[in-house]
Amino acid sequence: MKKRAKRYICICLAIITTVVLLVSIYNVMNKKNIDIDVKFGKKAIEVFNKEKNFEEILKKLNNENLVYVKNGDEISIMFNREKPRKIAVTEYILTDEGKYKYGKEKIGEDVNVEWDNSKAVFKVKPNVSTMLSSNGEDYNPKGVIKGYRLVIDYAEKSEDYCFVIKGDAAIINK
Repeated sequence: MKKRAKRYICICLAIITTVVLLVSIYNVMNKKNIDIDVKFGKKAIEVFNKEKNFEEILKKLNNENLVYVKNGDEISIMFNREKPRKIAVTEYILTDEGKYKYGKEKIGEDVNVEWDNSKAVFKVKPNVSTMLSSNGEDYNPKGVIKGYRLVIDYAEKSEDYCFVIKGDAAIINK
């Protein structure tokens, strides 16, 4: 009887250990691994790894939940580890579904990034390609969806991230 009880306890402990190990592995593999925070003022903007394309991001976020940033306002990028050697930011104009709005080409506009101590800052500027739209709704405030791709160069490796906001066209209806 004692041998059977010991065997039962050993089997239960082995099962529990296996379950804990599998849950730990699952959590590590599904961790976002995002080492940056992006904010407009005090509002956090959700950031995604490069594996997510803009279409996947917009399916997840819902257009109504996107942070609205007017032309001329600043977006800040804070780093949760050492300051990178270089950062490149590219802006894309997107459809409501997250596709590139103007043609099949990935027409992106490079964004000028400045350093404010240990954070990177850039101003959202009017994108002239938004003037190509024949849809009057695009010229209303919050009428444009802008996707940003960040390539961050650390000493040991480079990392890619992206995020999406609502913005304004280069010319807006008042």
